[in-house]
Amino acid sequence: MGEETSDSPYFLDWGRSNNAMKEGTILLLSVLAAVVLFTMLALH
Repeated sequence: MGEETSDSPYFLDWGRSNNAMKEGTILLLSVLAAVVLFTMLALH
């Protein structure tokens, strides 16, 4: 139960800088999706 109490403020702090993280994650996912699609096309 102590972990949950100390996890709340950390989560709030992380949420503030979540916008930058979202952009990076979206970029990473886009590149990953492109690589997967290219691999599937190459295999087929």
